[in-house]
Amino acid sequence: MKTNLRFIATIAATLMLGAIVPQPAKAEISMPVTYMEGQWFLSVPDADTTVSAYGGRLRLYDVHIAKMIEVTHYQCTFPRRAGTSPEENGSRIKSYYWSYSAGGQRMADMGNFIITCKLAQSLVDAYGLGEPETTTISYEVRSAEMGNKTRMIPILDIRGEEIGEWMNFTSSFKPR
Repeated sequence: MKTNLRFIATIAATLMLGAIVPQPAKAEISMPVTYMEGQWFLSVPDADTTVSAYGGRLRLYDVHIAKMIEVTHYQCTFPRRAGTSPEENGSRIKSYYWSYSAGGQRMADMGNFIITCKLAQSLVDAYGLGEPETTTISYEVRSAEMGNKTRMIPILDIRGEEIGEWMNFTSSFKPR
């Protein structure tokens, strides 16, 4: 009992002196996703997409492109029409059309991207998938799916030496 109290006191004193600093939680990056009339939209509030995301080498732009790939991959895993839920059946979609804009009130058009299921799958094969994260998708179509739906979508597992490779990919992945 005496040893446990001494151990707890040592840890408390160490924390108070600042020798052990708790790691901050990973900051959330706002990436609103909307589906409307056959097209996907990623409209982010960030005016400068070249700044560091999460304090690392990845830029916000790299993370935004990853989100479009992740949502596309998620959508491609279900045989359905664009915008329908996993519970609904339909024909398989092969390409997803994305409109990307940044800047909050003063939106800047970052371009339109076509992301095929084949491309999304090849990137998942290359980087793997990490833990799912909550992604809210606003469906603005007249269907049973209308409104905001929360999905648990696995994120690309980009880390270490792969960060440079990912940044090379996003630099060469041009809007159409």
